[in-house]
Amino acid sequence: MALLAAVALAVSPASAAPGRVGAPKPGQAPKGLAASASGSGTGIVQAVSPRAVLVRQLDGSIVRVGIGARTLVVVNGTPAALTDVKPGFVASFVGPRRGPARELRVTNPSPHKAKLPTVQSVTADAVLATLPDGSPLSIPVGPRTHVFIDGAPATLAEIRPGDRVAVGAGAAAARKPVRELRLRRLG
Repeated sequence: MALLAAVALAVSPASAAPGRVGAPKPGQAPKGLAASASGSGTGIVQAVSPRAVLVRQLDGSIVRVGIGARTLVVVNGTPAALTDVKPGFVASFVGPRRGPARELRVTNPSPHKAKLPTVQSVTADAVLATLPDGSPLSIPVGPRTHVFIDGAPATLAEIRPGDRVAVGAGAAAARKPVRELRLRRLG
């Protein structure tokens, strides 16, 4: 929470709108973090804590987006944990004016920094990929493997060379078929 307060105090007076975080007007005490007037918004993540995300909206105001146990967090189109959300990510949120957001969707604006394995080919029992360092990777798959491409259900036959492996590569060392394989299709 101290991190949230530090970021809130760092907002410039020129970007503050009435009721928003920013420097107080002369003779006024600082205002607290504002909730979004509509319960939804879009902006850039400024800070992340276990219960909230600070987002600088497009109008320059900073809002505190509450995060609860039922908040759906999606990073780059894939359900994720709040720990995957980082400052600098582009965020959109939907929820009630007060209380935790129903949904927080974030995108890493620098996808070239996200080094993901690249699919080379697919066999009946494995997806063969190349790690960013050029080394080969074999991801075991089976009849119970659930495949998703850009968040939509898919089949092994729909996987193409060049797709990026977002989830499932870490289980390759277990040599057992992965339960879930999530891929991103570029361009």
